[in-house]
Amino acid sequence: MQFDAWPDHPGGRDVHHVQPTAIRPTNAPIVTPKPFEQFGASTRRILSELGYTEQEIATMITDRVVSERWTDEYLPN
Repeated sequence: MQFDAWPDHPGGRDVHHVQPTAIRPTNAPIVTPKPFEQFGASTRRILSELGYTEQEIATMITDRVVSERWTDEYLPN
């Protein structure tokens, strides 16, 4: 099956997903990408590379200026 449906997705709504091999090109290889990192996983590292201190980063996270993860409800209403 090249298309998946999750009627009881934990996000609270139906989710339909197209598999990366659903469309098979004639003149190109099929490549399955590696899993992406979790949303926000690099927040601290990137801000640190930009010169922010750990305290500044912690304040931004507390003030909800930046995040290290999805919000509790991240799918559109």
